Amino acid sequence: MEFQVYAVKDELSGIFGNLMVVNEKVADRTFKWMAQEMEKADCEDKRVYLLGKYDNESGQIKPLALPMLMYNIELMKKEQLNESKNL
Repeated sequence: MEFQVYAVKDELSGIFGNLMVVNEKVADRTFKWMAQEMEKADCEDKRVYLLGKYDNESGQIKPLALPMLMYNIELMKKEQLNESKNL
């Protein structure tokens, strides 16, 4: 089965964090949950990048030529906070 390989990057420091291997079908839900559970201050300057694919049957990792921005955790958190204010 093929999975997506992501990493959270702190844009202020310019450093990528630990790799996360996530099923493509649940990636959106996973990163929305992550933004919801993190404190607002922890979300600042955080972006999730797709780095490539991992095949758990062959063990092969297929990197992208360049990391691709997929999720803006800071923006997601702000949107979640605004939604909760409107309830």
